[in-house]
Amino acid sequence: MATLDNISGPTYSTVGNSQFLTLSEVSLLIKRRFEKNVQSNKEDDGKDDLAIDEGLQKMTVAALNYCNRFGMDKTEEDCLRTRRKLAKLPLSPSEIVTLANLAPENYEEAMAHFPVLKMHMAGIFLNTEEN
Repeated sequence: MATLDNISGPTYSTVGNSQFLTLSEVSLLIKRRFEKNVQSNKEDDGKDDLAIDEGLQKMTVAALNYCNRFGMDKTEEDCLRTRRKLAKLPLSPSEIVTLANLAPENYEEAMAHFPVLKMHMAGIFLNTEEN
């Protein structure tokens, strides 16, 4: 089973192999990294390893606030449940993440905001009718 522990942040050398992440997953990863840094600082007798570029720190906090505001899943279990549900659809990984981030309340809203879903679903129905 996939967990957020298996996801490492993309680096310039591994962007081609990185996964698409939902806003909720990004939020959880940023929070986990902050907690790890705080714990590391406590263990290092107060060394200020968090003294990173102030602009970068502000940007990270802004990203976290954005992800918290628009991400729907608040726990790792919720993120995994959403991924499992959407993985049943014939969508690419980027389409799954886009749909998860849109968080439509029902099928009609999903179709309105994500027109390619209608094409995918039509393909499913055509394939089942042919067999």
